[in-house]
Amino acid sequence: MHTHACAAVLGTLCLMSSLGFAQADAELRGPDYPRIARFYGAGVWKGVKKEHLDFVSKYDLLVGGVGGNVDKEVAYLREKNPQIKILLYRSIKENKAGDKDVKDSWWLRTMDGEYVSDWPGQHKLNLTMPEVVDFVVDDILAKFHKASFTWDGIFFDCFEQKMRGRRKFDFDGDGKPDDKKELNAKWKAGVNRIVSETFRRTGGKLLYMVNSWYLVDGPYEYLNGCLGEGVIDRIYYGKSHKWTWESNLALYHKWMKLGRKPCLVSLVNGSGKIHDPWERRKLSKEEKEADLEEARKDEKRMRFGLTTTLMGDGYFAYNAYTSRGDWWYKEYDAPLGYPAADARKMPDGTWQRRYDGGLVVVNPTKKEVSVRLEGDYVDATTEKTVSTLTLAGQDGRVLIAPEKWRK
Repeated sequence: MHTHACAAVLGTLCLMSSLGFAQADAELRGPDYPRIARFYGAGVWKGVKKEHLDFVSKYDLLVGGVGGNVDKEVAYLREKNPQIKILLYRSIKENKAGDKDVKDSWWLRTMDGEYVSDWPGQHKLNLTMPEVVDFVVDDILAKFHKASFTWDGIFFDCFEQKMRGRRKFDFDGDGKPDDKKELNAKWKAGVNRIVSETFRRTGGKLLYMVNSWYLVDGPYEYLNGCLGEGVIDRIYYGKSHKWTWESNLALYHKWMKLGRKPCLVSLVNGSGKIHDPWERRKLSKEEKEADLEEARKDEKRMRFGLTTTLMGDGYFAYNAYTSRGDWWYKEYDAPLGYPAADARKMPDGTWQRRYDGGLVVVNPTKKEVSVRLEGDYVDATTEKTVSTLTLAGQDGRVLIAPEKWRK
């Protein structure tokens, strides 16, 4: 048995003895469905208004946007929602440009000696250097231990195992262009060690999650899940050329099987159409707000993401990645309960999954489909009782058994 599996078993026994079997079972089973997450913009700061905390407490998973020294605010969230999980955010590949804690020799540079930046105001760290990896791990743990009451685990953003693009780098500072294979091997070793060392130094007792959906080669044994950021949007707008909806679904299910428990695999969409940070910088305030408002109103896009997520056991987010994204949709409150079966493909091209409280249907094709249901359901979108559905392409529905509706 693996070490983390032993720890999980021991943790389970301790949990049962201290909380009682019923409560322990609920803890291990996790929140009911749909499971809704919020990434990057929770807006939980010291002294934030109670009304905002009441709203945020409805989420099951928070990543980013939670400040330091907020024990009182977090205690309130946990009282309102005992199942909520809160992860410390850390981009592992970059720090703020000019960060005084970063030695000048620790920045990754091009052959021309220029800093490398993948995000406005951030410079890329040279993660091929062991001392830089140590710096990142120490920084993560310092922030975690400073407010450990706040966090259930750690989210490693920008978990990239190889360098992208055609830029030429000089990772060893010898004035010569790097061999790409050597660079990628050293880079991969560095990012993997950030996760494995953080895991080791925290005893594997936390929740660990990365943002790296198409990760091919682990380290799955340390991870509770992965974020599929923008996956649904790329499919929705026809920009996912290599990966189809069904191949992404297979990857989603693979993540659920490979990762540790509890499963924190998440799908997030709902940014504005212009998500590229360099392009967004060119927009006026009014243009940015209009872009986000268009996303907020696109409920078909939201439903496509939600119902796709409900084909597995993950968390769904649709809130533009900003603290202004206080978006909540009535489908989120649908009393689905827990899965009663695995997702399956139907002859009409839709995918369906049964839950204790109803049925979820998603149409991943671009064609309108007529769906005949086995019985009556309440459509959580229209709140009407239906026995058939006319489902637009790239849309979905959350359907509730009449006896479960509004109970």
